[in-house]
Amino acid sequence: MQSTAPEAGNGSRSARTGRADLRPVGRHRPRIGWSWAGVLAVALAAAPGLVQVVLLLTQHSAATLWGDQALLNLASHRAADLHQLRGVYSRYGFHEPGPAVFYVLAPFVAMLEGTGRGAYLGSAAVNATAAGAVAWLVVARFGAWAGLWAAAVVDLYAYFLDVRLLRQPWNPYLIVVPMVLFVVLWVLSLLRTRGAWLWLSVVGSYEVQTHLATGFFVVGMVAVAATIALVRSGRDHSLGEAVRDWRRPARMAGAAVLVAIWVPTVVEILVDRPNNVLLLWRFFTSVHLEPSLRSAVGMAASAISVVPLGNRVYTLVIHRNHAALAAEAVALVALSLVTLAVGRRRHQPAAAFVTAATAGVLVGVYSLTRAAGGVMLYFALWLSFVPVAVLLGLGVAALGRSAGSGIARWSSTGAVALAALLAALPAVWQSARLPPAGASTQGVAKVTASLAYAAEKSATCHGSVVYLHIGNPALWPEAAGIASALRRQGCVTRALPAQWNLLFGRHGKGLPVKGSFSLYLSPGPRPPHAGRTVATVGNQVLAWSAASSGARTD
Repeated sequence: MQSTAPEAGNGSRSARTGRADLRPVGRHRPRIGWSWAGVLAVALAAAPGLVQVVLLLTQHSAATLWGDQALLNLASHRAADLHQLRGVYSRYGFHEPGPAVFYVLAPFVAMLEGTGRGAYLGSAAVNATAAGAVAWLVVARFGAWAGLWAAAVVDLYAYFLDVRLLRQPWNPYLIVVPMVLFVVLWVLSLLRTRGAWLWLSVVGSYEVQTHLATGFFVVGMVAVAATIALVRSGRDHSLGEAVRDWRRPARMAGAAVLVAIWVPTVVEILVDRPNNVLLLWRFFTSVHLEPSLRSAVGMAASAISVVPLGNRVYTLVIHRNHAALAAEAVALVALSLVTLAVGRRRHQPAAAFVTAATAGVLVGVYSLTRAAGGVMLYFALWLSFVPVAVLLGLGVAALGRSAGSGIARWSSTGAVALAALLAALPAVWQSARLPPAGASTQGVAKVTASLAYAAEKSATCHGSVVYLHIGNPALWPEAAGIASALRRQGCVTRALPAQWNLLFGRHGKGLPVKGSFSLYLSPGPRPPHAGRTVATVGNQVLAWSAASSGARTD
């Protein structure tokens, strides 16, 4: 994606107004002029995620998956076979609007099939790609100095989020770094950068399909960008040029991705009864208890303050000191004002970044008030992009297209590059020191690993269905891990009773039935026809019963 105006965003001024001329100049394509500093910016931004990609590819031990991670892994396997139509399940009785995240992770899951690390690899790759794309876009539009600043900001963001999050295969975590990319694309769409609005829609679709909590913000921002584009095209009669621009291969590829990302959702609407859109409609038109404005503001503040107060992986609520939150709010407002002032002085579009951050706060708080029941941190964690957006705006304002020559230019670029390198070191160092992904060391992971091992030894069922009776609702995380492990043997798992279809889905229609597992607590009522016990771990019992020959699923 390249700018249509070679002078846009570089501090140049029009002859009449003395302000930056951001208007497009025909079909001209400026030369980006990639330098070593620009390449370094992209590499540094992606470095924490890339380090984890390398470690995951060289890791020899298998990963133990359980709970939501195991369910995501199962759905990604189905996506690899083009059999996944619905998105991630919601505890409210519906699914996210689409399965985009499963299809994004599917190649990585297939690549490391049998190890359990594929979902981790895909998560790290998604975040590395998003972070590198942020730096790449900033370099291309605003120059290498601003790109190095963006790389430093993204790396510090990863550090404060906790670098473990970059490889966690869980949908609330798989939207956080891509949200920064969404904001950068939104700014570029306002600057009329070619193709930005199209890829804004692609990334926005991924965000909405992966976590509905982003829906109000994403749809609103895309609508604003589309409205501004239509008004401008009508005013300067550039609609015809925009239509002709579709013929470019990159634009056609983007359009194809945008259509493809919604195809499973459309198919699901046509084949399922009731379909997921109807379930969403029923939920949002029903009466349910909603969080108070105070709760929503508090949770939003906790998420926004991740930079610089930090985050803890898998935390539902973070209790912040009120004084610290107040200081964060004051600092964020002050930083926004400075960004606006510097951007105005240097005629850089810093105001667009501040606008996106402000919209995130307002729309984010509103969306949290619409959640049913209590509000959790993972509903709001995507709002941690707010200070990141302001910091990106400050970098664009202060460093965008900074000019120079000779020794002064080289020394200044070297100083900025050194600062970016130092900012990247903490996140890269932490990434390199992470333990193996999915190591079963304690708690549910260790129990799941033992049960899954016993299940794999008890049933060889390639191309067959295995029923998994969950004897107690509290055992569904372990059951998900067992189902994920059985997938290594090619088993299709159907969870019983039917209430678990929301989480596990209903698959394998017409396939032969290999048998059934029963997972229950002991001492408790033994499920009927539980079969022979194959594992007892703590108070959890796993039993296996082979199916009679000729049995098939309905």
